[in-house]
Amino acid sequence: MKRRCSRYFCEPSMSRLVSILISDSAAAYRAFAREHGITHEAVNLRAGVRARGAIHLNHVNGWHSRFKRWLARFHGVASRFI
Repeated sequence: MKRRCSRYFCEPSMSRLVSILISDSAAAYRAFAREHGITHEAVNLRAGVRARGAIHLNHVNGWHSRFKRWLARFHGVASRFI
């Protein structure tokens, strides 16, 4: 994703006071968080660490799954907008 596009999609909806990015330890997430001024907490899955207090990757996966189910009801983008 180009820098201009990521700012277009993310900045309007992100509150830097309450936003936290929880991810695996991939460098792309670290760079994105640094560029946008977001707190980033990485969980090292390779080392067998799955949680650190409230920082738990399964919570994020659950939220993502529920979001995808909610989004599915819209059946994608209308062809007139493509």
